[in-house]
Amino acid sequence: MGQFSFIPKGNKVYGSWSEGSPQGQGTSGKLKGEIKNNKLLIWRCSDDGNSLYPECPSYEKEPTRYFIKNQNFLSSYSKYGDKFQEDFMKFHKVKKGIEIPTQKEKCRN
Repeated sequence: MGQFSFIPKGNKVYGSWSEGSPQGQGTSGKLKGEIKNNKLLIWRCSDDGNSLYPECPSYEKEPTRYFIKNQNFLSSYSKYGDKFQEDFMKFHKVKKGIEIPTQKEKCRN
């Protein structure tokens, strides 16, 4: 499961991220991003230093994930080797009073 929080500033984005695993271990950190060619490229750093990402305030040298807006959700693409592949996760905007959709539910507008 993943969670991303974006704060847009022009074509730049700042925010935070967190990811968990079925084993209960997770990691989190900060992110910065840039919108290029309809893609939101992000660079991450880790708060705990125990992940694949550099410890904050140092960020990744190259983005390892990007997002593309599709209808009412963001599709995520992660880097595997030297290529990006679409992830199984779809990210939805959280609105007050509406529950976050799970993998088994359909998105609500």
